[in-house]
Amino acid sequence: MTATVTITVDDAQVRALFGRLMEFGENAVVDAGRDIGEYMLRATRARADREAAPDGVPWVPLSPKYAKRKARKRPGAGMLHFDNFMLGSRLAYQTGPDFVDIGTSAKYGATQQFGRGSIPARPWLGASDDDVHELVQILQDHLEAAVSGS
Repeated sequence: MTATVTITVDDAQVRALFGRLMEFGENAVVDAGRDIGEYMLRATRARADREAAPDGVPWVPLSPKYAKRKARKRPGAGMLHFDNFMLGSRLAYQTGPDFVDIGTSAKYGATQQFGRGSIPARPWLGASDDDVHELVQILQDHLEAAVSGS
């Protein structure tokens, strides 16, 4: 099972920036999408280090029994193995002329995002308000570069 979350920002400023950027061609938008994707990879990993959802709500703690087992098997590992294993190494983004998707091919990514059975949801994909602010800044920077021809 894989997990992909598409972030739809219904913000007039973002839509206007994308529209203006499209005036400079598809490559301008794809370049901005790549920077957005890289930013979102960093932001997602930073949230995993804090063990919190994009809205800042802390993740549900591991059950005491599983936490004890995990501490024995992988001392110091984060709740969702967000190091070079599991979700961390499989986190990726894809871009196109009108989208940036971020997700994982890890089989339990969707289970962690949405929960399943006795496993509570621990949302890790998505964008915080700070992320949206940064996405706007990235788009503005790309638009300024396109306008100046650099």
